[in-house]
This record gives sequence, C-alpha cells and structure tokens, in this order.
Amino acid sequence: MGRYLISVASTANLGADVTFTVVTILLTVAVLLTAVWLLAKFINAPKGANVVKFVVITVAAGVVIRVLSSLFIGGYRYEFTVYNRMIDHFMTNGFSDYYFKFGAEVYPFSYYIFALFGGLGRIFGLESGSAYLSVMIKIPFIIADAASSIILYRAAKRYVNAETGAVLAGVYSLCPVFFTASGIWGSSVALLMPFILGSFYLLIFKKHLAAILVYSLAMLVVKDATYLYPLYLIYYGFIFVRSIVRNVREKKAFKESVRDGELSLAYKLPVYFIASFLLKYVVSLPLIIKDYGANPFTFIYNLFLAPLASLEYF
Repeated sequence: MGRYLISVASTANLGADVTFTVVTILLTVAVLLTAVWLLAKFINAPKGANVVKFVVITVAAGVVIRVLSSLFIGGYRYEFTVYNRMIDHFMTNGFSDYYFKFGAEVYPFSYYIFALFGGLGRIFGLESGSAYLSVMIKIPFIIADAASSIILYRAAKRYVNAETGAVLAGVYSLCPVFFTASGIWGSSVALLMPFILGSFYLLIFKKHLAAILVYSLAMLVVKDATYLYPLYLIYYGFIFVRSIVRNVREKKAFKESVRDGELSLAYKLPVYFIASFLLKYVVSLPLIIKDYGANPFTFIYNLFLAPLASLEYF
C-alpha cells in the first residue's frame, strides 16, 4: 500500500490520516444535513418530476470520487490481504483447493469477481499486493455502489416521488461513509448492497421468484448476507401459511388456485426455495466440486453455517 499518496491507518502518514478523518466526518455531516433538508422539502412533492439528469450527474460524480479515492488513498484492511491471497491462489490453482486451504474467506460469487479483475491485473503485470492491483480490485465495488444508487432512486421514485429518489441516490453516491467503504476500504459490504437492495426492491413489487434468486446470489457474495436469512424465512413462511389457509377456506380447483397470484404461492414458494438452492449450488460448483466433493450438505455447512460461529470471518 506504500505507493499511495495517503495510506489510511498507517503510522507513516499519521497527520494525513487525521486530516482525512476529520474532513470525512465534516463532509458526512454536511451531506446528511443537506439530505434531511431536501427530504423535508420534497417528501410531499407530487409525482412526475424529471430528475434523471440530476441522478446521472450525482451517480457519475460518485463514481469519479471513488476512482480518485482508489488511486490516491490506500486503505489497509484485512480484506486486501485476503483478496490478494485469493488472487495468488487463483493464478496458480484456478478454482481448485481454495476452500480446502483457506476456508470460506471469499465466497463463490466474490471469488469469480476478484478472479476476473485481479486476474486481469496480474495479466497486465501488476504485482500481488501493489497499489495498482488494489485499484483493479476496487473496480467492482465502485460499480456496485453506482448500481445501489440507481436502485434506491427507482424504489423511492415508485413509492414516494422522483425528488426523494434523487436525494437518496445523491446521498449514497456522495456521502463519504459510502465512498470510503468502496473506493478506499474495498469493504465486502459495498459489494453486497446492490444484491440486497435489488432483492428488497423486487420483493416490494411481489416478484417473489426474482427476489429470492437475487438474495441467493447475495448469499454467495459475503457471509453477512446470511444474517438476513431469518427475515426472508419469516416473511415467506408467513405468506406461505396465509396462502395455504386461503386455499383451504376457498376450496378452489387447482387450476384456479395456480392462476391466482396469492393462492398460487402455496405451490410456488417451495419450488422457488428449491430453485434458490440449486442456483447457489450450481454457481458454486467450480469451487466445491473438488474441495467438498460437490457434496451439497458439506457445501451448506461450510459456507452458510460454520462461518457464522467463527469470529475469523467477521
């Protein structure tokens, strides 16, 4: 990380670190106060306003800030040690033996993303652990933040108004809390957010199959997504039971029930959850076919149960 202009959390640049921290806090407060003022102003505005240009500008500005941050500010964290170790392993062994050697440090979907961007960096001659390779690794985080901003805009536009959506997109794009997580730290949470937001967005619109499948992919990004599983289980368990009760009460023919949006969930939800497991399993197969012998039970335990009880992966 020494090739950066500023190396966050380093003792060599303590003055720069303190200055950066103070400026970041002040900017965060300024952005949040501005957002509160704008939300209070526009929360009751009628729908139909055209704010697409503003959204495009703020999202683009957020991308630029993140790119510049990744170029000039280095953030040493445990994650980058893990990312570089994973990329080194991939360049030598491909998809084999990673979980056998290192455990569930990097989840399958993230493994493929880092293999792509980190592998390209290594092909271009960037050394393992170098500042420039770290910039390559941060590219998917920057893309993820842009996607999260757009999802927030679309959701708020649909349920409140376009101005509120633009404010939320602006906060996510410009608030230092968020661009520090992606453009500087390369936090795995930033990579996870568009999947979680996208799943919630689809869930709100009652696109249940898509919502469940997107959440399934989120579970392959980082361990933290698994903490939301009880929430999904409770919600879908409730509407599953409700659908069964309605079917029993109304006693409609099977064909009629299947055509009814709510009644059909009694039949569809079990299929959706089986499909979600198959998606996770198939996507992960290149990494688990040798390490876990493609055993689905070993796959579930090692990736979704065992890491939850280990502080090593926090």
